[in-house]
Amino acid sequence: MRLKPKRGNGLNPLRNFNSPDLEKLKHQLSRIQKKMAKVEQQKYKMLSQTTPNNTPYRKARTRTLIQLGGLVEKSGLLESFDIVIGDNLQTDLEKKDQVFALLGGLLELNDMMIQGEYPLALLSQKGAKSFHADKEK
Repeated sequence: MRLKPKRGNGLNPLRNFNSPDLEKLKHQLSRIQKKMAKVEQQKYKMLSQTTPNNTPYRKARTRTLIQLGGLVEKSGLLESFDIVIGDNLQTDLEKKDQVFALLGGLLELNDMMIQGEYPLALLSQKGAKSFHADKEK
């Protein structure tokens, strides 16, 4: 693009923004943006192929967490800590103390198990007895 001579005040005259050069730049920009989008798609495709499929792990984890929730309910801890099935323990601020107390109790049990205060066999017998008593009801 050839510049017009400067005006008397030393400034370049205003350019016409509808010039063919501007259209050419718009076209080049559009092509570059399309290429960038294509490269981005290829990047995500490669990432998805290298990431291991965690679906079986997630399903197994969810199953285990649901089973643990059933054991907590069966143990009577929900009633002891005044937690009702259906309570939203994440958003219900009134249940905050009960949730923290239950977590504290579970942490205490974990500490006792680590220190060997309760033999696993004794707890297993007690759990089996409760489990079979509930089945007979």
